[in-house]
Amino acid sequence: MLVGPRAIVQQLRKSVIEGYAPNLLALCQGNPDAIQMEHILQAAAQGEPAVVDALEEVGRYLGIGIANLVNILNPSLVVLGGVLSLAGPYILPRAQRELDSRALAATRRNAKIILSAFKFDACVMGGVALTLRAILNNPVRWQATPTPQVHEEESMAFIGGLD
Repeated sequence: MLVGPRAIVQQLRKSVIEGYAPNLLALCQGNPDAIQMEHILQAAAQGEPAVVDALEEVGRYLGIGIANLVNILNPSLVVLGGVLSLAGPYILPRAQRELDSRALAATRRNAKIILSAFKFDACVMGGVALTLRAILNNPVRWQATPTPQVHEEESMAFIGGLD
């Protein structure tokens, strides 16, 4: 609710309407309803203060959430993908500071937040990696099996049985 693309767009739409982000308004041709993440990222790259502040605030909330997860699950690495990876230069430093200040000393010692090299495809590539791992761990299980031949009469009888 606080760190997703929809929340970022809504927050900055409000800032534009209130007059705090004129560069962002210009990027969407003066229509606050047309604001998209690409406009936000362009405005951030131009140094629009309201946009940079909003993205840093997203980093704050993200860091709080990650700190809680690190305290519970103790991962050594958290990878940000999708739109958040594109906004990483603005989000990541604040998220890491929040993690460092909020996570327990024992869990934060090895915890690190990084940006995915796969950007939008991070989730898909994770699924591919898990599938490949399963195949490589047990290749016999994944051997191709011959497809059973279905005769036309059998399928007709089955279809006819649905009446």
